[in-house]
Amino acid sequence: LAVSLCSALHSSFAAKPQNLLIITKIADLQGDLNQLRLGGGITFRSSQTPNRNPPGIVAPSFVTGDLMAQYDFSDAVTFMLNVTNVTNHYYADSLYSGHYVPGAPRSVQGTLTLRFGTVAGAAFNLDHDACALIEAE
Repeated sequence: LAVSLCSALHSSFAAKPQNLLIITKIADLQGDLNQLRLGGGITFRSSQTPNRNPPGIVAPSFVTGDLMAQYDFSDAVTFMLNVTNVTNHYYADSLYSGHYVPGAPRSVQGTLTLRFGTVAGAAFNLDHDACALIEAE
């Protein structure tokens, strides 16, 4: 279990959240499923207010969740699937005095890794990313 608690620094250009909490966990399964790894994480960000704006303009705090699964077919072949922002939560990622930047929508990414031999202890990897962004309609 990994936990990060950060206190963000404010810049003069964009408002940053006062607090950020990230919790992640990856588990290696045992027995017949020992080639499978499952993981997940949640991110909490506190509310943020843009600099130089009238009082009352606030982007609310939010929580997003991510999931991960990895399967090792062999020492040479691995497939990983990542889903970020699982609930497709709409949030303000950056907040400026005149506009905001929305956070990333739900996305699904699959990665197939093929490993070819070694030379002097260094592995040669061929990574092919098959990415698909799935957005709410």
